[in-house]
Amino acid sequence: MEKMYFGSIDLSNDCMRRDTALWNSRFGNLRSTTVPLICLLFAVLSGCNTGRPNGAGLPNRVQPQIIATTSLVGDMVRTIVGDRLEVRVLMPAGVDPHLYQPTRSDAVDLLYCPLVVYNGLQLEGQFGEVLQKRKTIGHRTFAVSDSLSNHSIIASQGNIPDPHIWMDASLWAICAIGLGEELAAHFPDHAAAFRRSAAEYAEGLRKLDAWAYDSLQTVAAEQRVLVTAHDAFRYFGRRYEVEVYGVQGMSTASEAGIADVNQLVQMVHLRSVPAVFFETSVSKRQVQAIVDGVQAYGKSISADHTLYSDSLGPAGSGAETYHGMMRSNVVTITTALGGAALSNELDNLTMNLK
Repeated sequence: MEKMYFGSIDLSNDCMRRDTALWNSRFGNLRSTTVPLICLLFAVLSGCNTGRPNGAGLPNRVQPQIIATTSLVGDMVRTIVGDRLEVRVLMPAGVDPHLYQPTRSDAVDLLYCPLVVYNGLQLEGQFGEVLQKRKTIGHRTFAVSDSLSNHSIIASQGNIPDPHIWMDASLWAICAIGLGEELAAHFPDHAAAFRRSAAEYAEGLRKLDAWAYDSLQTVAAEQRVLVTAHDAFRYFGRRYEVEVYGVQGMSTASEAGIADVNQLVQMVHLRSVPAVFFETSVSKRQVQAIVDGVQAYGKSISADHTLYSDSLGPAGSGAETYHGMMRSNVVTITTALGGAALSNELDNLTMNLK
């Protein structure tokens, strides 16, 4: 095993090469479905200078002024915008953005909406080309990840950027400020309100970040080992000083090999890792294979823990907002690994940051 940087490691160079190849092959194949859709829509656009095309065949409804791609980006947009503008979030809670396929309604809305806000860094697999095409015809399109400096971005050996930036609340705060400026520029009538709202949201994120760090420090350093379904937690590991292992690569489109699973079983067994973690939007199969492998050695391991990775939780889950999702993950990880989340700070955050 090769350690890449403190707080996150990949299983081997072979694993990183496999992840790169699978990512390229997977999203190369996706282009076969997105390119015809893009060509069709932009052919329609070329004959329509303004408005949505007649005969689009879509039901009458309020048209969004802002579209956000994922539930996480949507939560940030809606928090900053409030009820001032109509916002549509394309991907509902629980949906894996790596694999989401746009509907015809999605594609038309993406084409004509005044502003589209997305994560970027190749997270929105099938949307990538649509979003790039919007830019080429002058339609406002903003990636929240563009607010970050290059040295903030984690990349694999194949130079594929890791898109899971929201797992570091301090980075998400920077993205919020960047989004506030973008909204202010695009909707000048609300500029002051959007900047103020973004600043307040970012301050809440910085408090959340400090609470998360302090809570995780209650876990002994040698026990701060996080084993999850896929590599969605590298930023989390780097920021909060947790050693992170993902069974799959950065995209859920990849598959882990038997050798990768066996290496993780050996690591968990030899280091007596107390728990492994499922993810709400990823299959349990490969993490369950680790549990079964460790138990075959006669050791018990806790596997009653599920994390939110690529999506928020459904209404009523307590994780339907970004703050709720991060609180849930930090409490789950901290307690499963033998620490104790700082309850007083948590109560204050729950009251102030809903």
